[in-house]
Amino acid sequence: SALSQLRERQFIALTEWVETGGYIVTAGSLNYGAFLEERTRRLLPVTILGFKRIFELNSLKGFCGEGLSSPDPFLILNTEINESVALLKEDDIPIIIQREMLLGKVIFLAFDYQAPPFTNWTGRCSFWNEMLALKPLVARSSFDFEEQKIISSMISGIPTHFPRFILTFLLLRPLFP
Repeated sequence: SALSQLRERQFIALTEWVETGGYIVTAGSLNYGAFLEERTRRLLPVTILGFKRIFELNSLKGFCGEGLSSPDPFLILNTEINESVALLKEDDIPIIIQREMLLGKVIFLAFDYQAPPFTNWTGRCSFWNEMLALKPLVARSSFDFEEQKIISSMISGIPTHFPRFILTFLLLRPLFP
């Protein structure tokens, strides 16, 4: 829903930010209407195939060290996303999907991380650490060591003290009769 609340200029800025190395994590839930909007589909072209009621996500154990389970059923959104890769699947349903956009990434979670059982899960911290590890590495411009030596030499030659006051006074005295 946060994507649908953005003004058009904000949405364009967000898209450009992702393309230049930004990273977004978004999730599906029962309220998936924002993913059907045309402009959201430019960022994340999701096709909703349905829901599945499950009691556990055992595939998360391989991802972050702990599976997610609940005595009550919870929903995962079965989706397809164009030009994407499923990083994690549960019973052939993609759970974590990654779409690269030039230098950046959009990650889609097929479950609602703001609702139980995820909010009560003891593996949340490990999960988010693994999610952060997926962020793109910002390519730094190559900086030649020789250029660095030149810049260091230039900076080291900048005077760090002011001339003595008496010398300055003597030089300025002829200007003021």
